[in-house]
Amino acid sequence: MGMVLFFIYYSLFRQYPNFPLTGYAREIFGKYLGWIIGLLYVLIFLYMSARNARDFGDLLVSSTLTETPLLAVNFSLVLVICYVLYLGIEVLGRTAEAFIVFLLFLVLM
Repeated sequence: MGMVLFFIYYSLFRQYPNFPLTGYAREIFGKYLGWIIGLLYVLIFLYMSARNARDFGDLLVSSTLTETPLLAVNFSLVLVICYVLYLGIEVLGRTAEAFIVFLLFLVLM
C-alpha cells in the first residue's frame, strides 16, 4: 500500500511540479473542497507527528530515563527537531556528534 501511495504522490508531483500537496488538492478538487482536503491532510500529518513524538517519549521514559518526566523528554525532543528543521541537514550531523558524547556519558554512569 505504501508503494501505491508513493506512485500516486509521484505522479501528482510530475503533473504539478510547482505546487505543494495542498496546492494539488485545490487544482484537482476546486477552491473550497481542495482547501478542506488540504486542511485535513495537514491535521492528519500533525496528529501522526505528535503521536510518534509521544510514543518515542514514552519509550525513552519507560526504558532508559525512568526518573525523568515525560514532559521534559518530549520538550527536549521537539526542541532538537525544531532546531534541525530550522538550520538544515548539516545541523543534524553536528547534533548527532554532540549527543553521542552525551549518550556515552549516560551509559558510563
